[in-house]
Amino acid sequence: MIQVNSTSQQMQMFNTIINSEGGIVKIEHLAKSVGNISYDEFLEVLYAKLNEIMIKMEKGRDKYFSHDEDSITQAIAARLDEAGYRATEQTKQNGAVDLTVILDDHKWIAEAKIAYSNSKILEGLIQLLTRYVTRTDESAGLLVYIKKRNSKSVIDSWESFLQGSKALNSYVAKKNPEVIDDLNIIFKDVTVNRTDLYSFNSKHNLVSGLPINVQHFCADLYFNPGDTSGNNGKKQREENALNNLANLYFAHLEAKNDSPDNPFDSESCVPLLEQLFRELDPDDKSGDE
Repeated sequence: MIQVNSTSQQMQMFNTIINSEGGIVKIEHLAKSVGNISYDEFLEVLYAKLNEIMIKMEKGRDKYFSHDEDSITQAIAARLDEAGYRATEQTKQNGAVDLTVILDDHKWIAEAKIAYSNSKILEGLIQLLTRYVTRTDESAGLLVYIKKRNSKSVIDSWESFLQGSKALNSYVAKKNPEVIDDLNIIFKDVTVNRTDLYSFNSKHNLVSGLPINVQHFCADLYFNPGDTSGNNGKKQREENALNNLANLYFAHLEAKNDSPDNPFDSESCVPLLEQLFRELDPDDKSGDE
């Protein structure tokens, strides 16, 4: 029998890996993903993998742009499973946790939200920090799916929103009286550390008195091709119109929070409705009298 992987071949493969771009980092992550690893090592490797998954999803955003929150999270869980984690979505823990990731004795949970508005993302963070986390959760995550133009601006706005903004304080002040004190504790003096362009960490104090770190992972899933074949596709055109109508609606809700008399921008809906129902226009039907 011929031995395919001889010692010299193995050494050649090893040298290729350690001399390739990012090869040493990959080996370090592999070492930290097996055996008796610390919680910090678990997070380091998991966060690197999640960042990699987000980038890969952006390369296939033509598929994910039309998916709902749960479907996107399910795809992330499947990729984590392939990487050797035990990842589940909608796991029972004081409710349905969007994503739970387990490796050996370590566990990490995350909530997911489509970035329709800062208030909409905030609701996901409130769920995470007031419903799902317990004293065993030193860190947790928030997965933010962006389906609108200028994703960098969306992330910058969300980061600023968290850091004692008037809009955040106004939103919390309009909650039911019995939860306002708890939310003021959680969102008082939030510290933020930007880890890269599409990810940052926020540190909060829970009502239990314990601190918690939340890692925010953002994915740019906006898809609106300008080429003829992409732009003329019925499915793509309708999905884009529905997505932008949703963005308008949630932007209106956020504006109403700041100013209750703020009118809805109905004029902006007209071209989107035309885009959605273009083929129902009777003038476009041949043979009609």
